Amino acid sequence: IHQISLKKHPPTLSYDELTTVRKNLQRAGLEVDTEYIRETWYPVYRRHFLQQALLRAYDGRKAYYLYVTQNRDRGDCTLNVNDIILFWRIQQVMKVTTNALRQQVINREARRLDKEIKAVLDEYSEDEDKKIQLLTGKRVSLAEELQYFKVEF
Repeated sequence: IHQISLKKHPPTLSYDELTTVRKNLQRAGLEVDTEYIRETWYPVYRRHFLQQALLRAYDGRKAYYLYVTQNRDRGDCTLNVNDIILFWRIQQVMKVTTNALRQQVINREARRLDKEIKAVLDEYSEDEDKKIQLLTGKRVSLAEELQYFKVEF
């Protein structure tokens, strides 16, 4: 598969290429089916595609540097920015994905805390001593007195 990925290649393997890969693997002592080869080819192709795009983006950075430092007056710069746009789009997709995942984690944690608080409050509501302890004290007395004075005036 590695030799096939060295040249510019479509994202799928032809029947002849699949047969060649299967025969080479059989000679190496591995028995695999066509579907497994296709499943393996897709990540190999994607990795190669991204590596080539990254190399072209680096070349674009070098070309831009040369354009800025040397060739600005000549006007013969043929800078292709498609790969830069590709990686910018990938970066935007990653930002959106991370924000969505972050929001899911926050929502899940909020639901968990809500359930835990409800469980504690249910436990307190069943314990009469705990209710008396929580509903009496200096602050509660002051609040009741304030309420009493508020009603009278």
